[in-house]
Amino acid sequence: MNSRVILLGATGYTGDLVLNALIRRGVRPTLAGRNPTVLTALAERSGGLDHLVVDAATPDGLGKHLQRGDVLITTVGPFERFGFPVARAAADAGAHYLDSSGEVGFVRTLRDRHHQRARETGAVTPPAFGYFATGPIWRGISQGTRTTMRDGITLPSARRRRRVLVEERTASRVRRFII
Repeated sequence: MNSRVILLGATGYTGDLVLNALIRRGVRPTLAGRNPTVLTALAERSGGLDHLVVDAATPDGLGKHLQRGDVLITTVGPFERFGFPVARAAADAGAHYLDSSGEVGFVRTLRDRHHQRARETGAVTPPAFGYFATGPIWRGISQGTRTTMRDGITLPSARRRRRVLVEERTASRVRRFII
């Protein structure tokens, strides 16, 4: 079977941006998401694309659809919540994994958790391929990005202390400047 590009989270805000960019470049991805009605309608509107009903919260269901050499693009965040199991499913299958995460802690931990397994199966797992929002900010930030920002306030951030990277709670050290 030929390798496929699978877009997980295709029905969301960021998924829509990625889908349109892929189609403009002549790529016909297999769409993946949890809502069969919305997914089917999107697949039909996008020229009759193949689609899979899967839920990022249950990656075993996703794993049975992945094959060695597939490219899995996921836009399902927050990635601290949904990204690790999806990346594991891809690494186990030998599918290449890309995501739209901007979560620093997730990006750092992803390599520790799944890089070696991905290498063993011939896959790569580059996170944080990102996208650019244009126009008014209220149209440029998805619900998922807002959730990521909210959740990120309580997650540790990396910072350098005496030439060593350490993690500490975001904004745990705040300085006041009088201008």
